[in-house]
This record gives sequence, structure tokens and C-alpha cells, in this order.
Amino acid sequence: MPKRSPSCPARNALIYLDADRQGEAESLEAVAQILWRETAVAAYFLAERRGFVPGRELDDWLAAEAAIRARGQGNHRSGTEYPPEASGRES
Repeated sequence: MPKRSPSCPARNALIYLDADRQGEAESLEAVAQILWRETAVAAYFLAERRGFVPGRELDDWLAAEAAIRARGQGNHRSGTEYPPEASGRES
């Protein structure tokens, strides 16, 4: 059985998949990384908009996730900056 490191369980799980499924899993991991980065950037802008006052970090993250999900479902207005809450202006 291959050795597993505790650093990245998702990546370590790839070694147990057959070759066909491994490519699919790597693609999913790449998508997850992109979504995480987009969420982090959106949460940063939400925090910046409220002056980086501590104690609302989770709210910023959850709002950013909701905005990304809405964007992915086509529930955004065209021509607005992403995320709309972070732009400081409405269109």
C-alpha cells in the first residue's frame, strides 16, 4: 500500500484510482483550487469594503462562496464587476 502524507488527503487519494479516473480526479482538484482562489479574492474584497474590521471573516467567506455559486448558476447581472458586493457600486 502506498505511503500517504497528511498534507493533502485529496491528492493522496489519487494514487488509489485507476488511470481513467485519476485524470478526472485531477481535473476536479484543479477546479476546486480555482474556486478556492476565487473565493479568497472575493472574500478579501468584501473585507476591504468594510474596512477589514476583525470578526466578520467567516461572513465574508460565506458571502463570497454564495456570490460564486450564484455566478455559476447564471444569477448575476451582466456588466457588473465580480463580486457585485465588492465593487462598491451597483449597475
